[in-house]
Amino acid sequence: MTEVTINNKLLRLQAVESVPEISLHLCDTAHVLVPGQRYECWPYAWVGGRSLARYILDNPQLVAGKTVVDLASGSGIVAIAAKLAGAARVVAVDDYIYSIQAIQLNATANGVDIETVQQNVFDFTPSYGDLFVAGDPFYHEDLFSYLKNNFSPMLMGCPLRGDTWYHFFMTPEKIVQTYTMQVPEGYDDATEYQSHVWWLNE
Repeated sequence: MTEVTINNKLLRLQAVESVPEISLHLCDTAHVLVPGQRYECWPYAWVGGRSLARYILDNPQLVAGKTVVDLASGSGIVAIAAKLAGAARVVAVDDYIYSIQAIQLNATANGVDIETVQQNVFDFTPSYGDLFVAGDPFYHEDLFSYLKNNFSPMLMGCPLRGDTWYHFFMTPEKIVQTYTMQVPEGYDDATEYQSHVWWLNE
């Protein structure tokens, strides 16, 4: 299935820029944020997820044979990368039903088995997980402190956006890799980011 519609968004299966090993059902029109509504995380490959997926694929020893839990999974790009890199079990968590639908479609398109859990991260208390990951999870001001206090080890992927509240978590010694990521005009606040992969908890 090369095209599919989810919540009135036409998505086209395509290779992901910077992570061509992965194909996702993505929207070809820019996201428009409506006041009072949340970011649509599922029809786009946000730069933080792309950078974290790239790092995992280039460093498969991080996930090989492990149970990996992708929090606020969005399109599922990081979860898929973990499975392709050799994780034994991958669980993708998101409270957005459209994300769950997209993750399942994208997992099938990439020939991998991803378990999905539709649940708010703040309510998610698993008894499993060798590694927790999250790409660009910037949707709630309390999220980073919650992740730091409840999940370990926790590997993040995200740029330093100008309007975010996690600057003091991302200290230089915690950054393990930085990627220059390009973004089409209108899809984000900038067309180029320095996107960091870093340990919130080791």
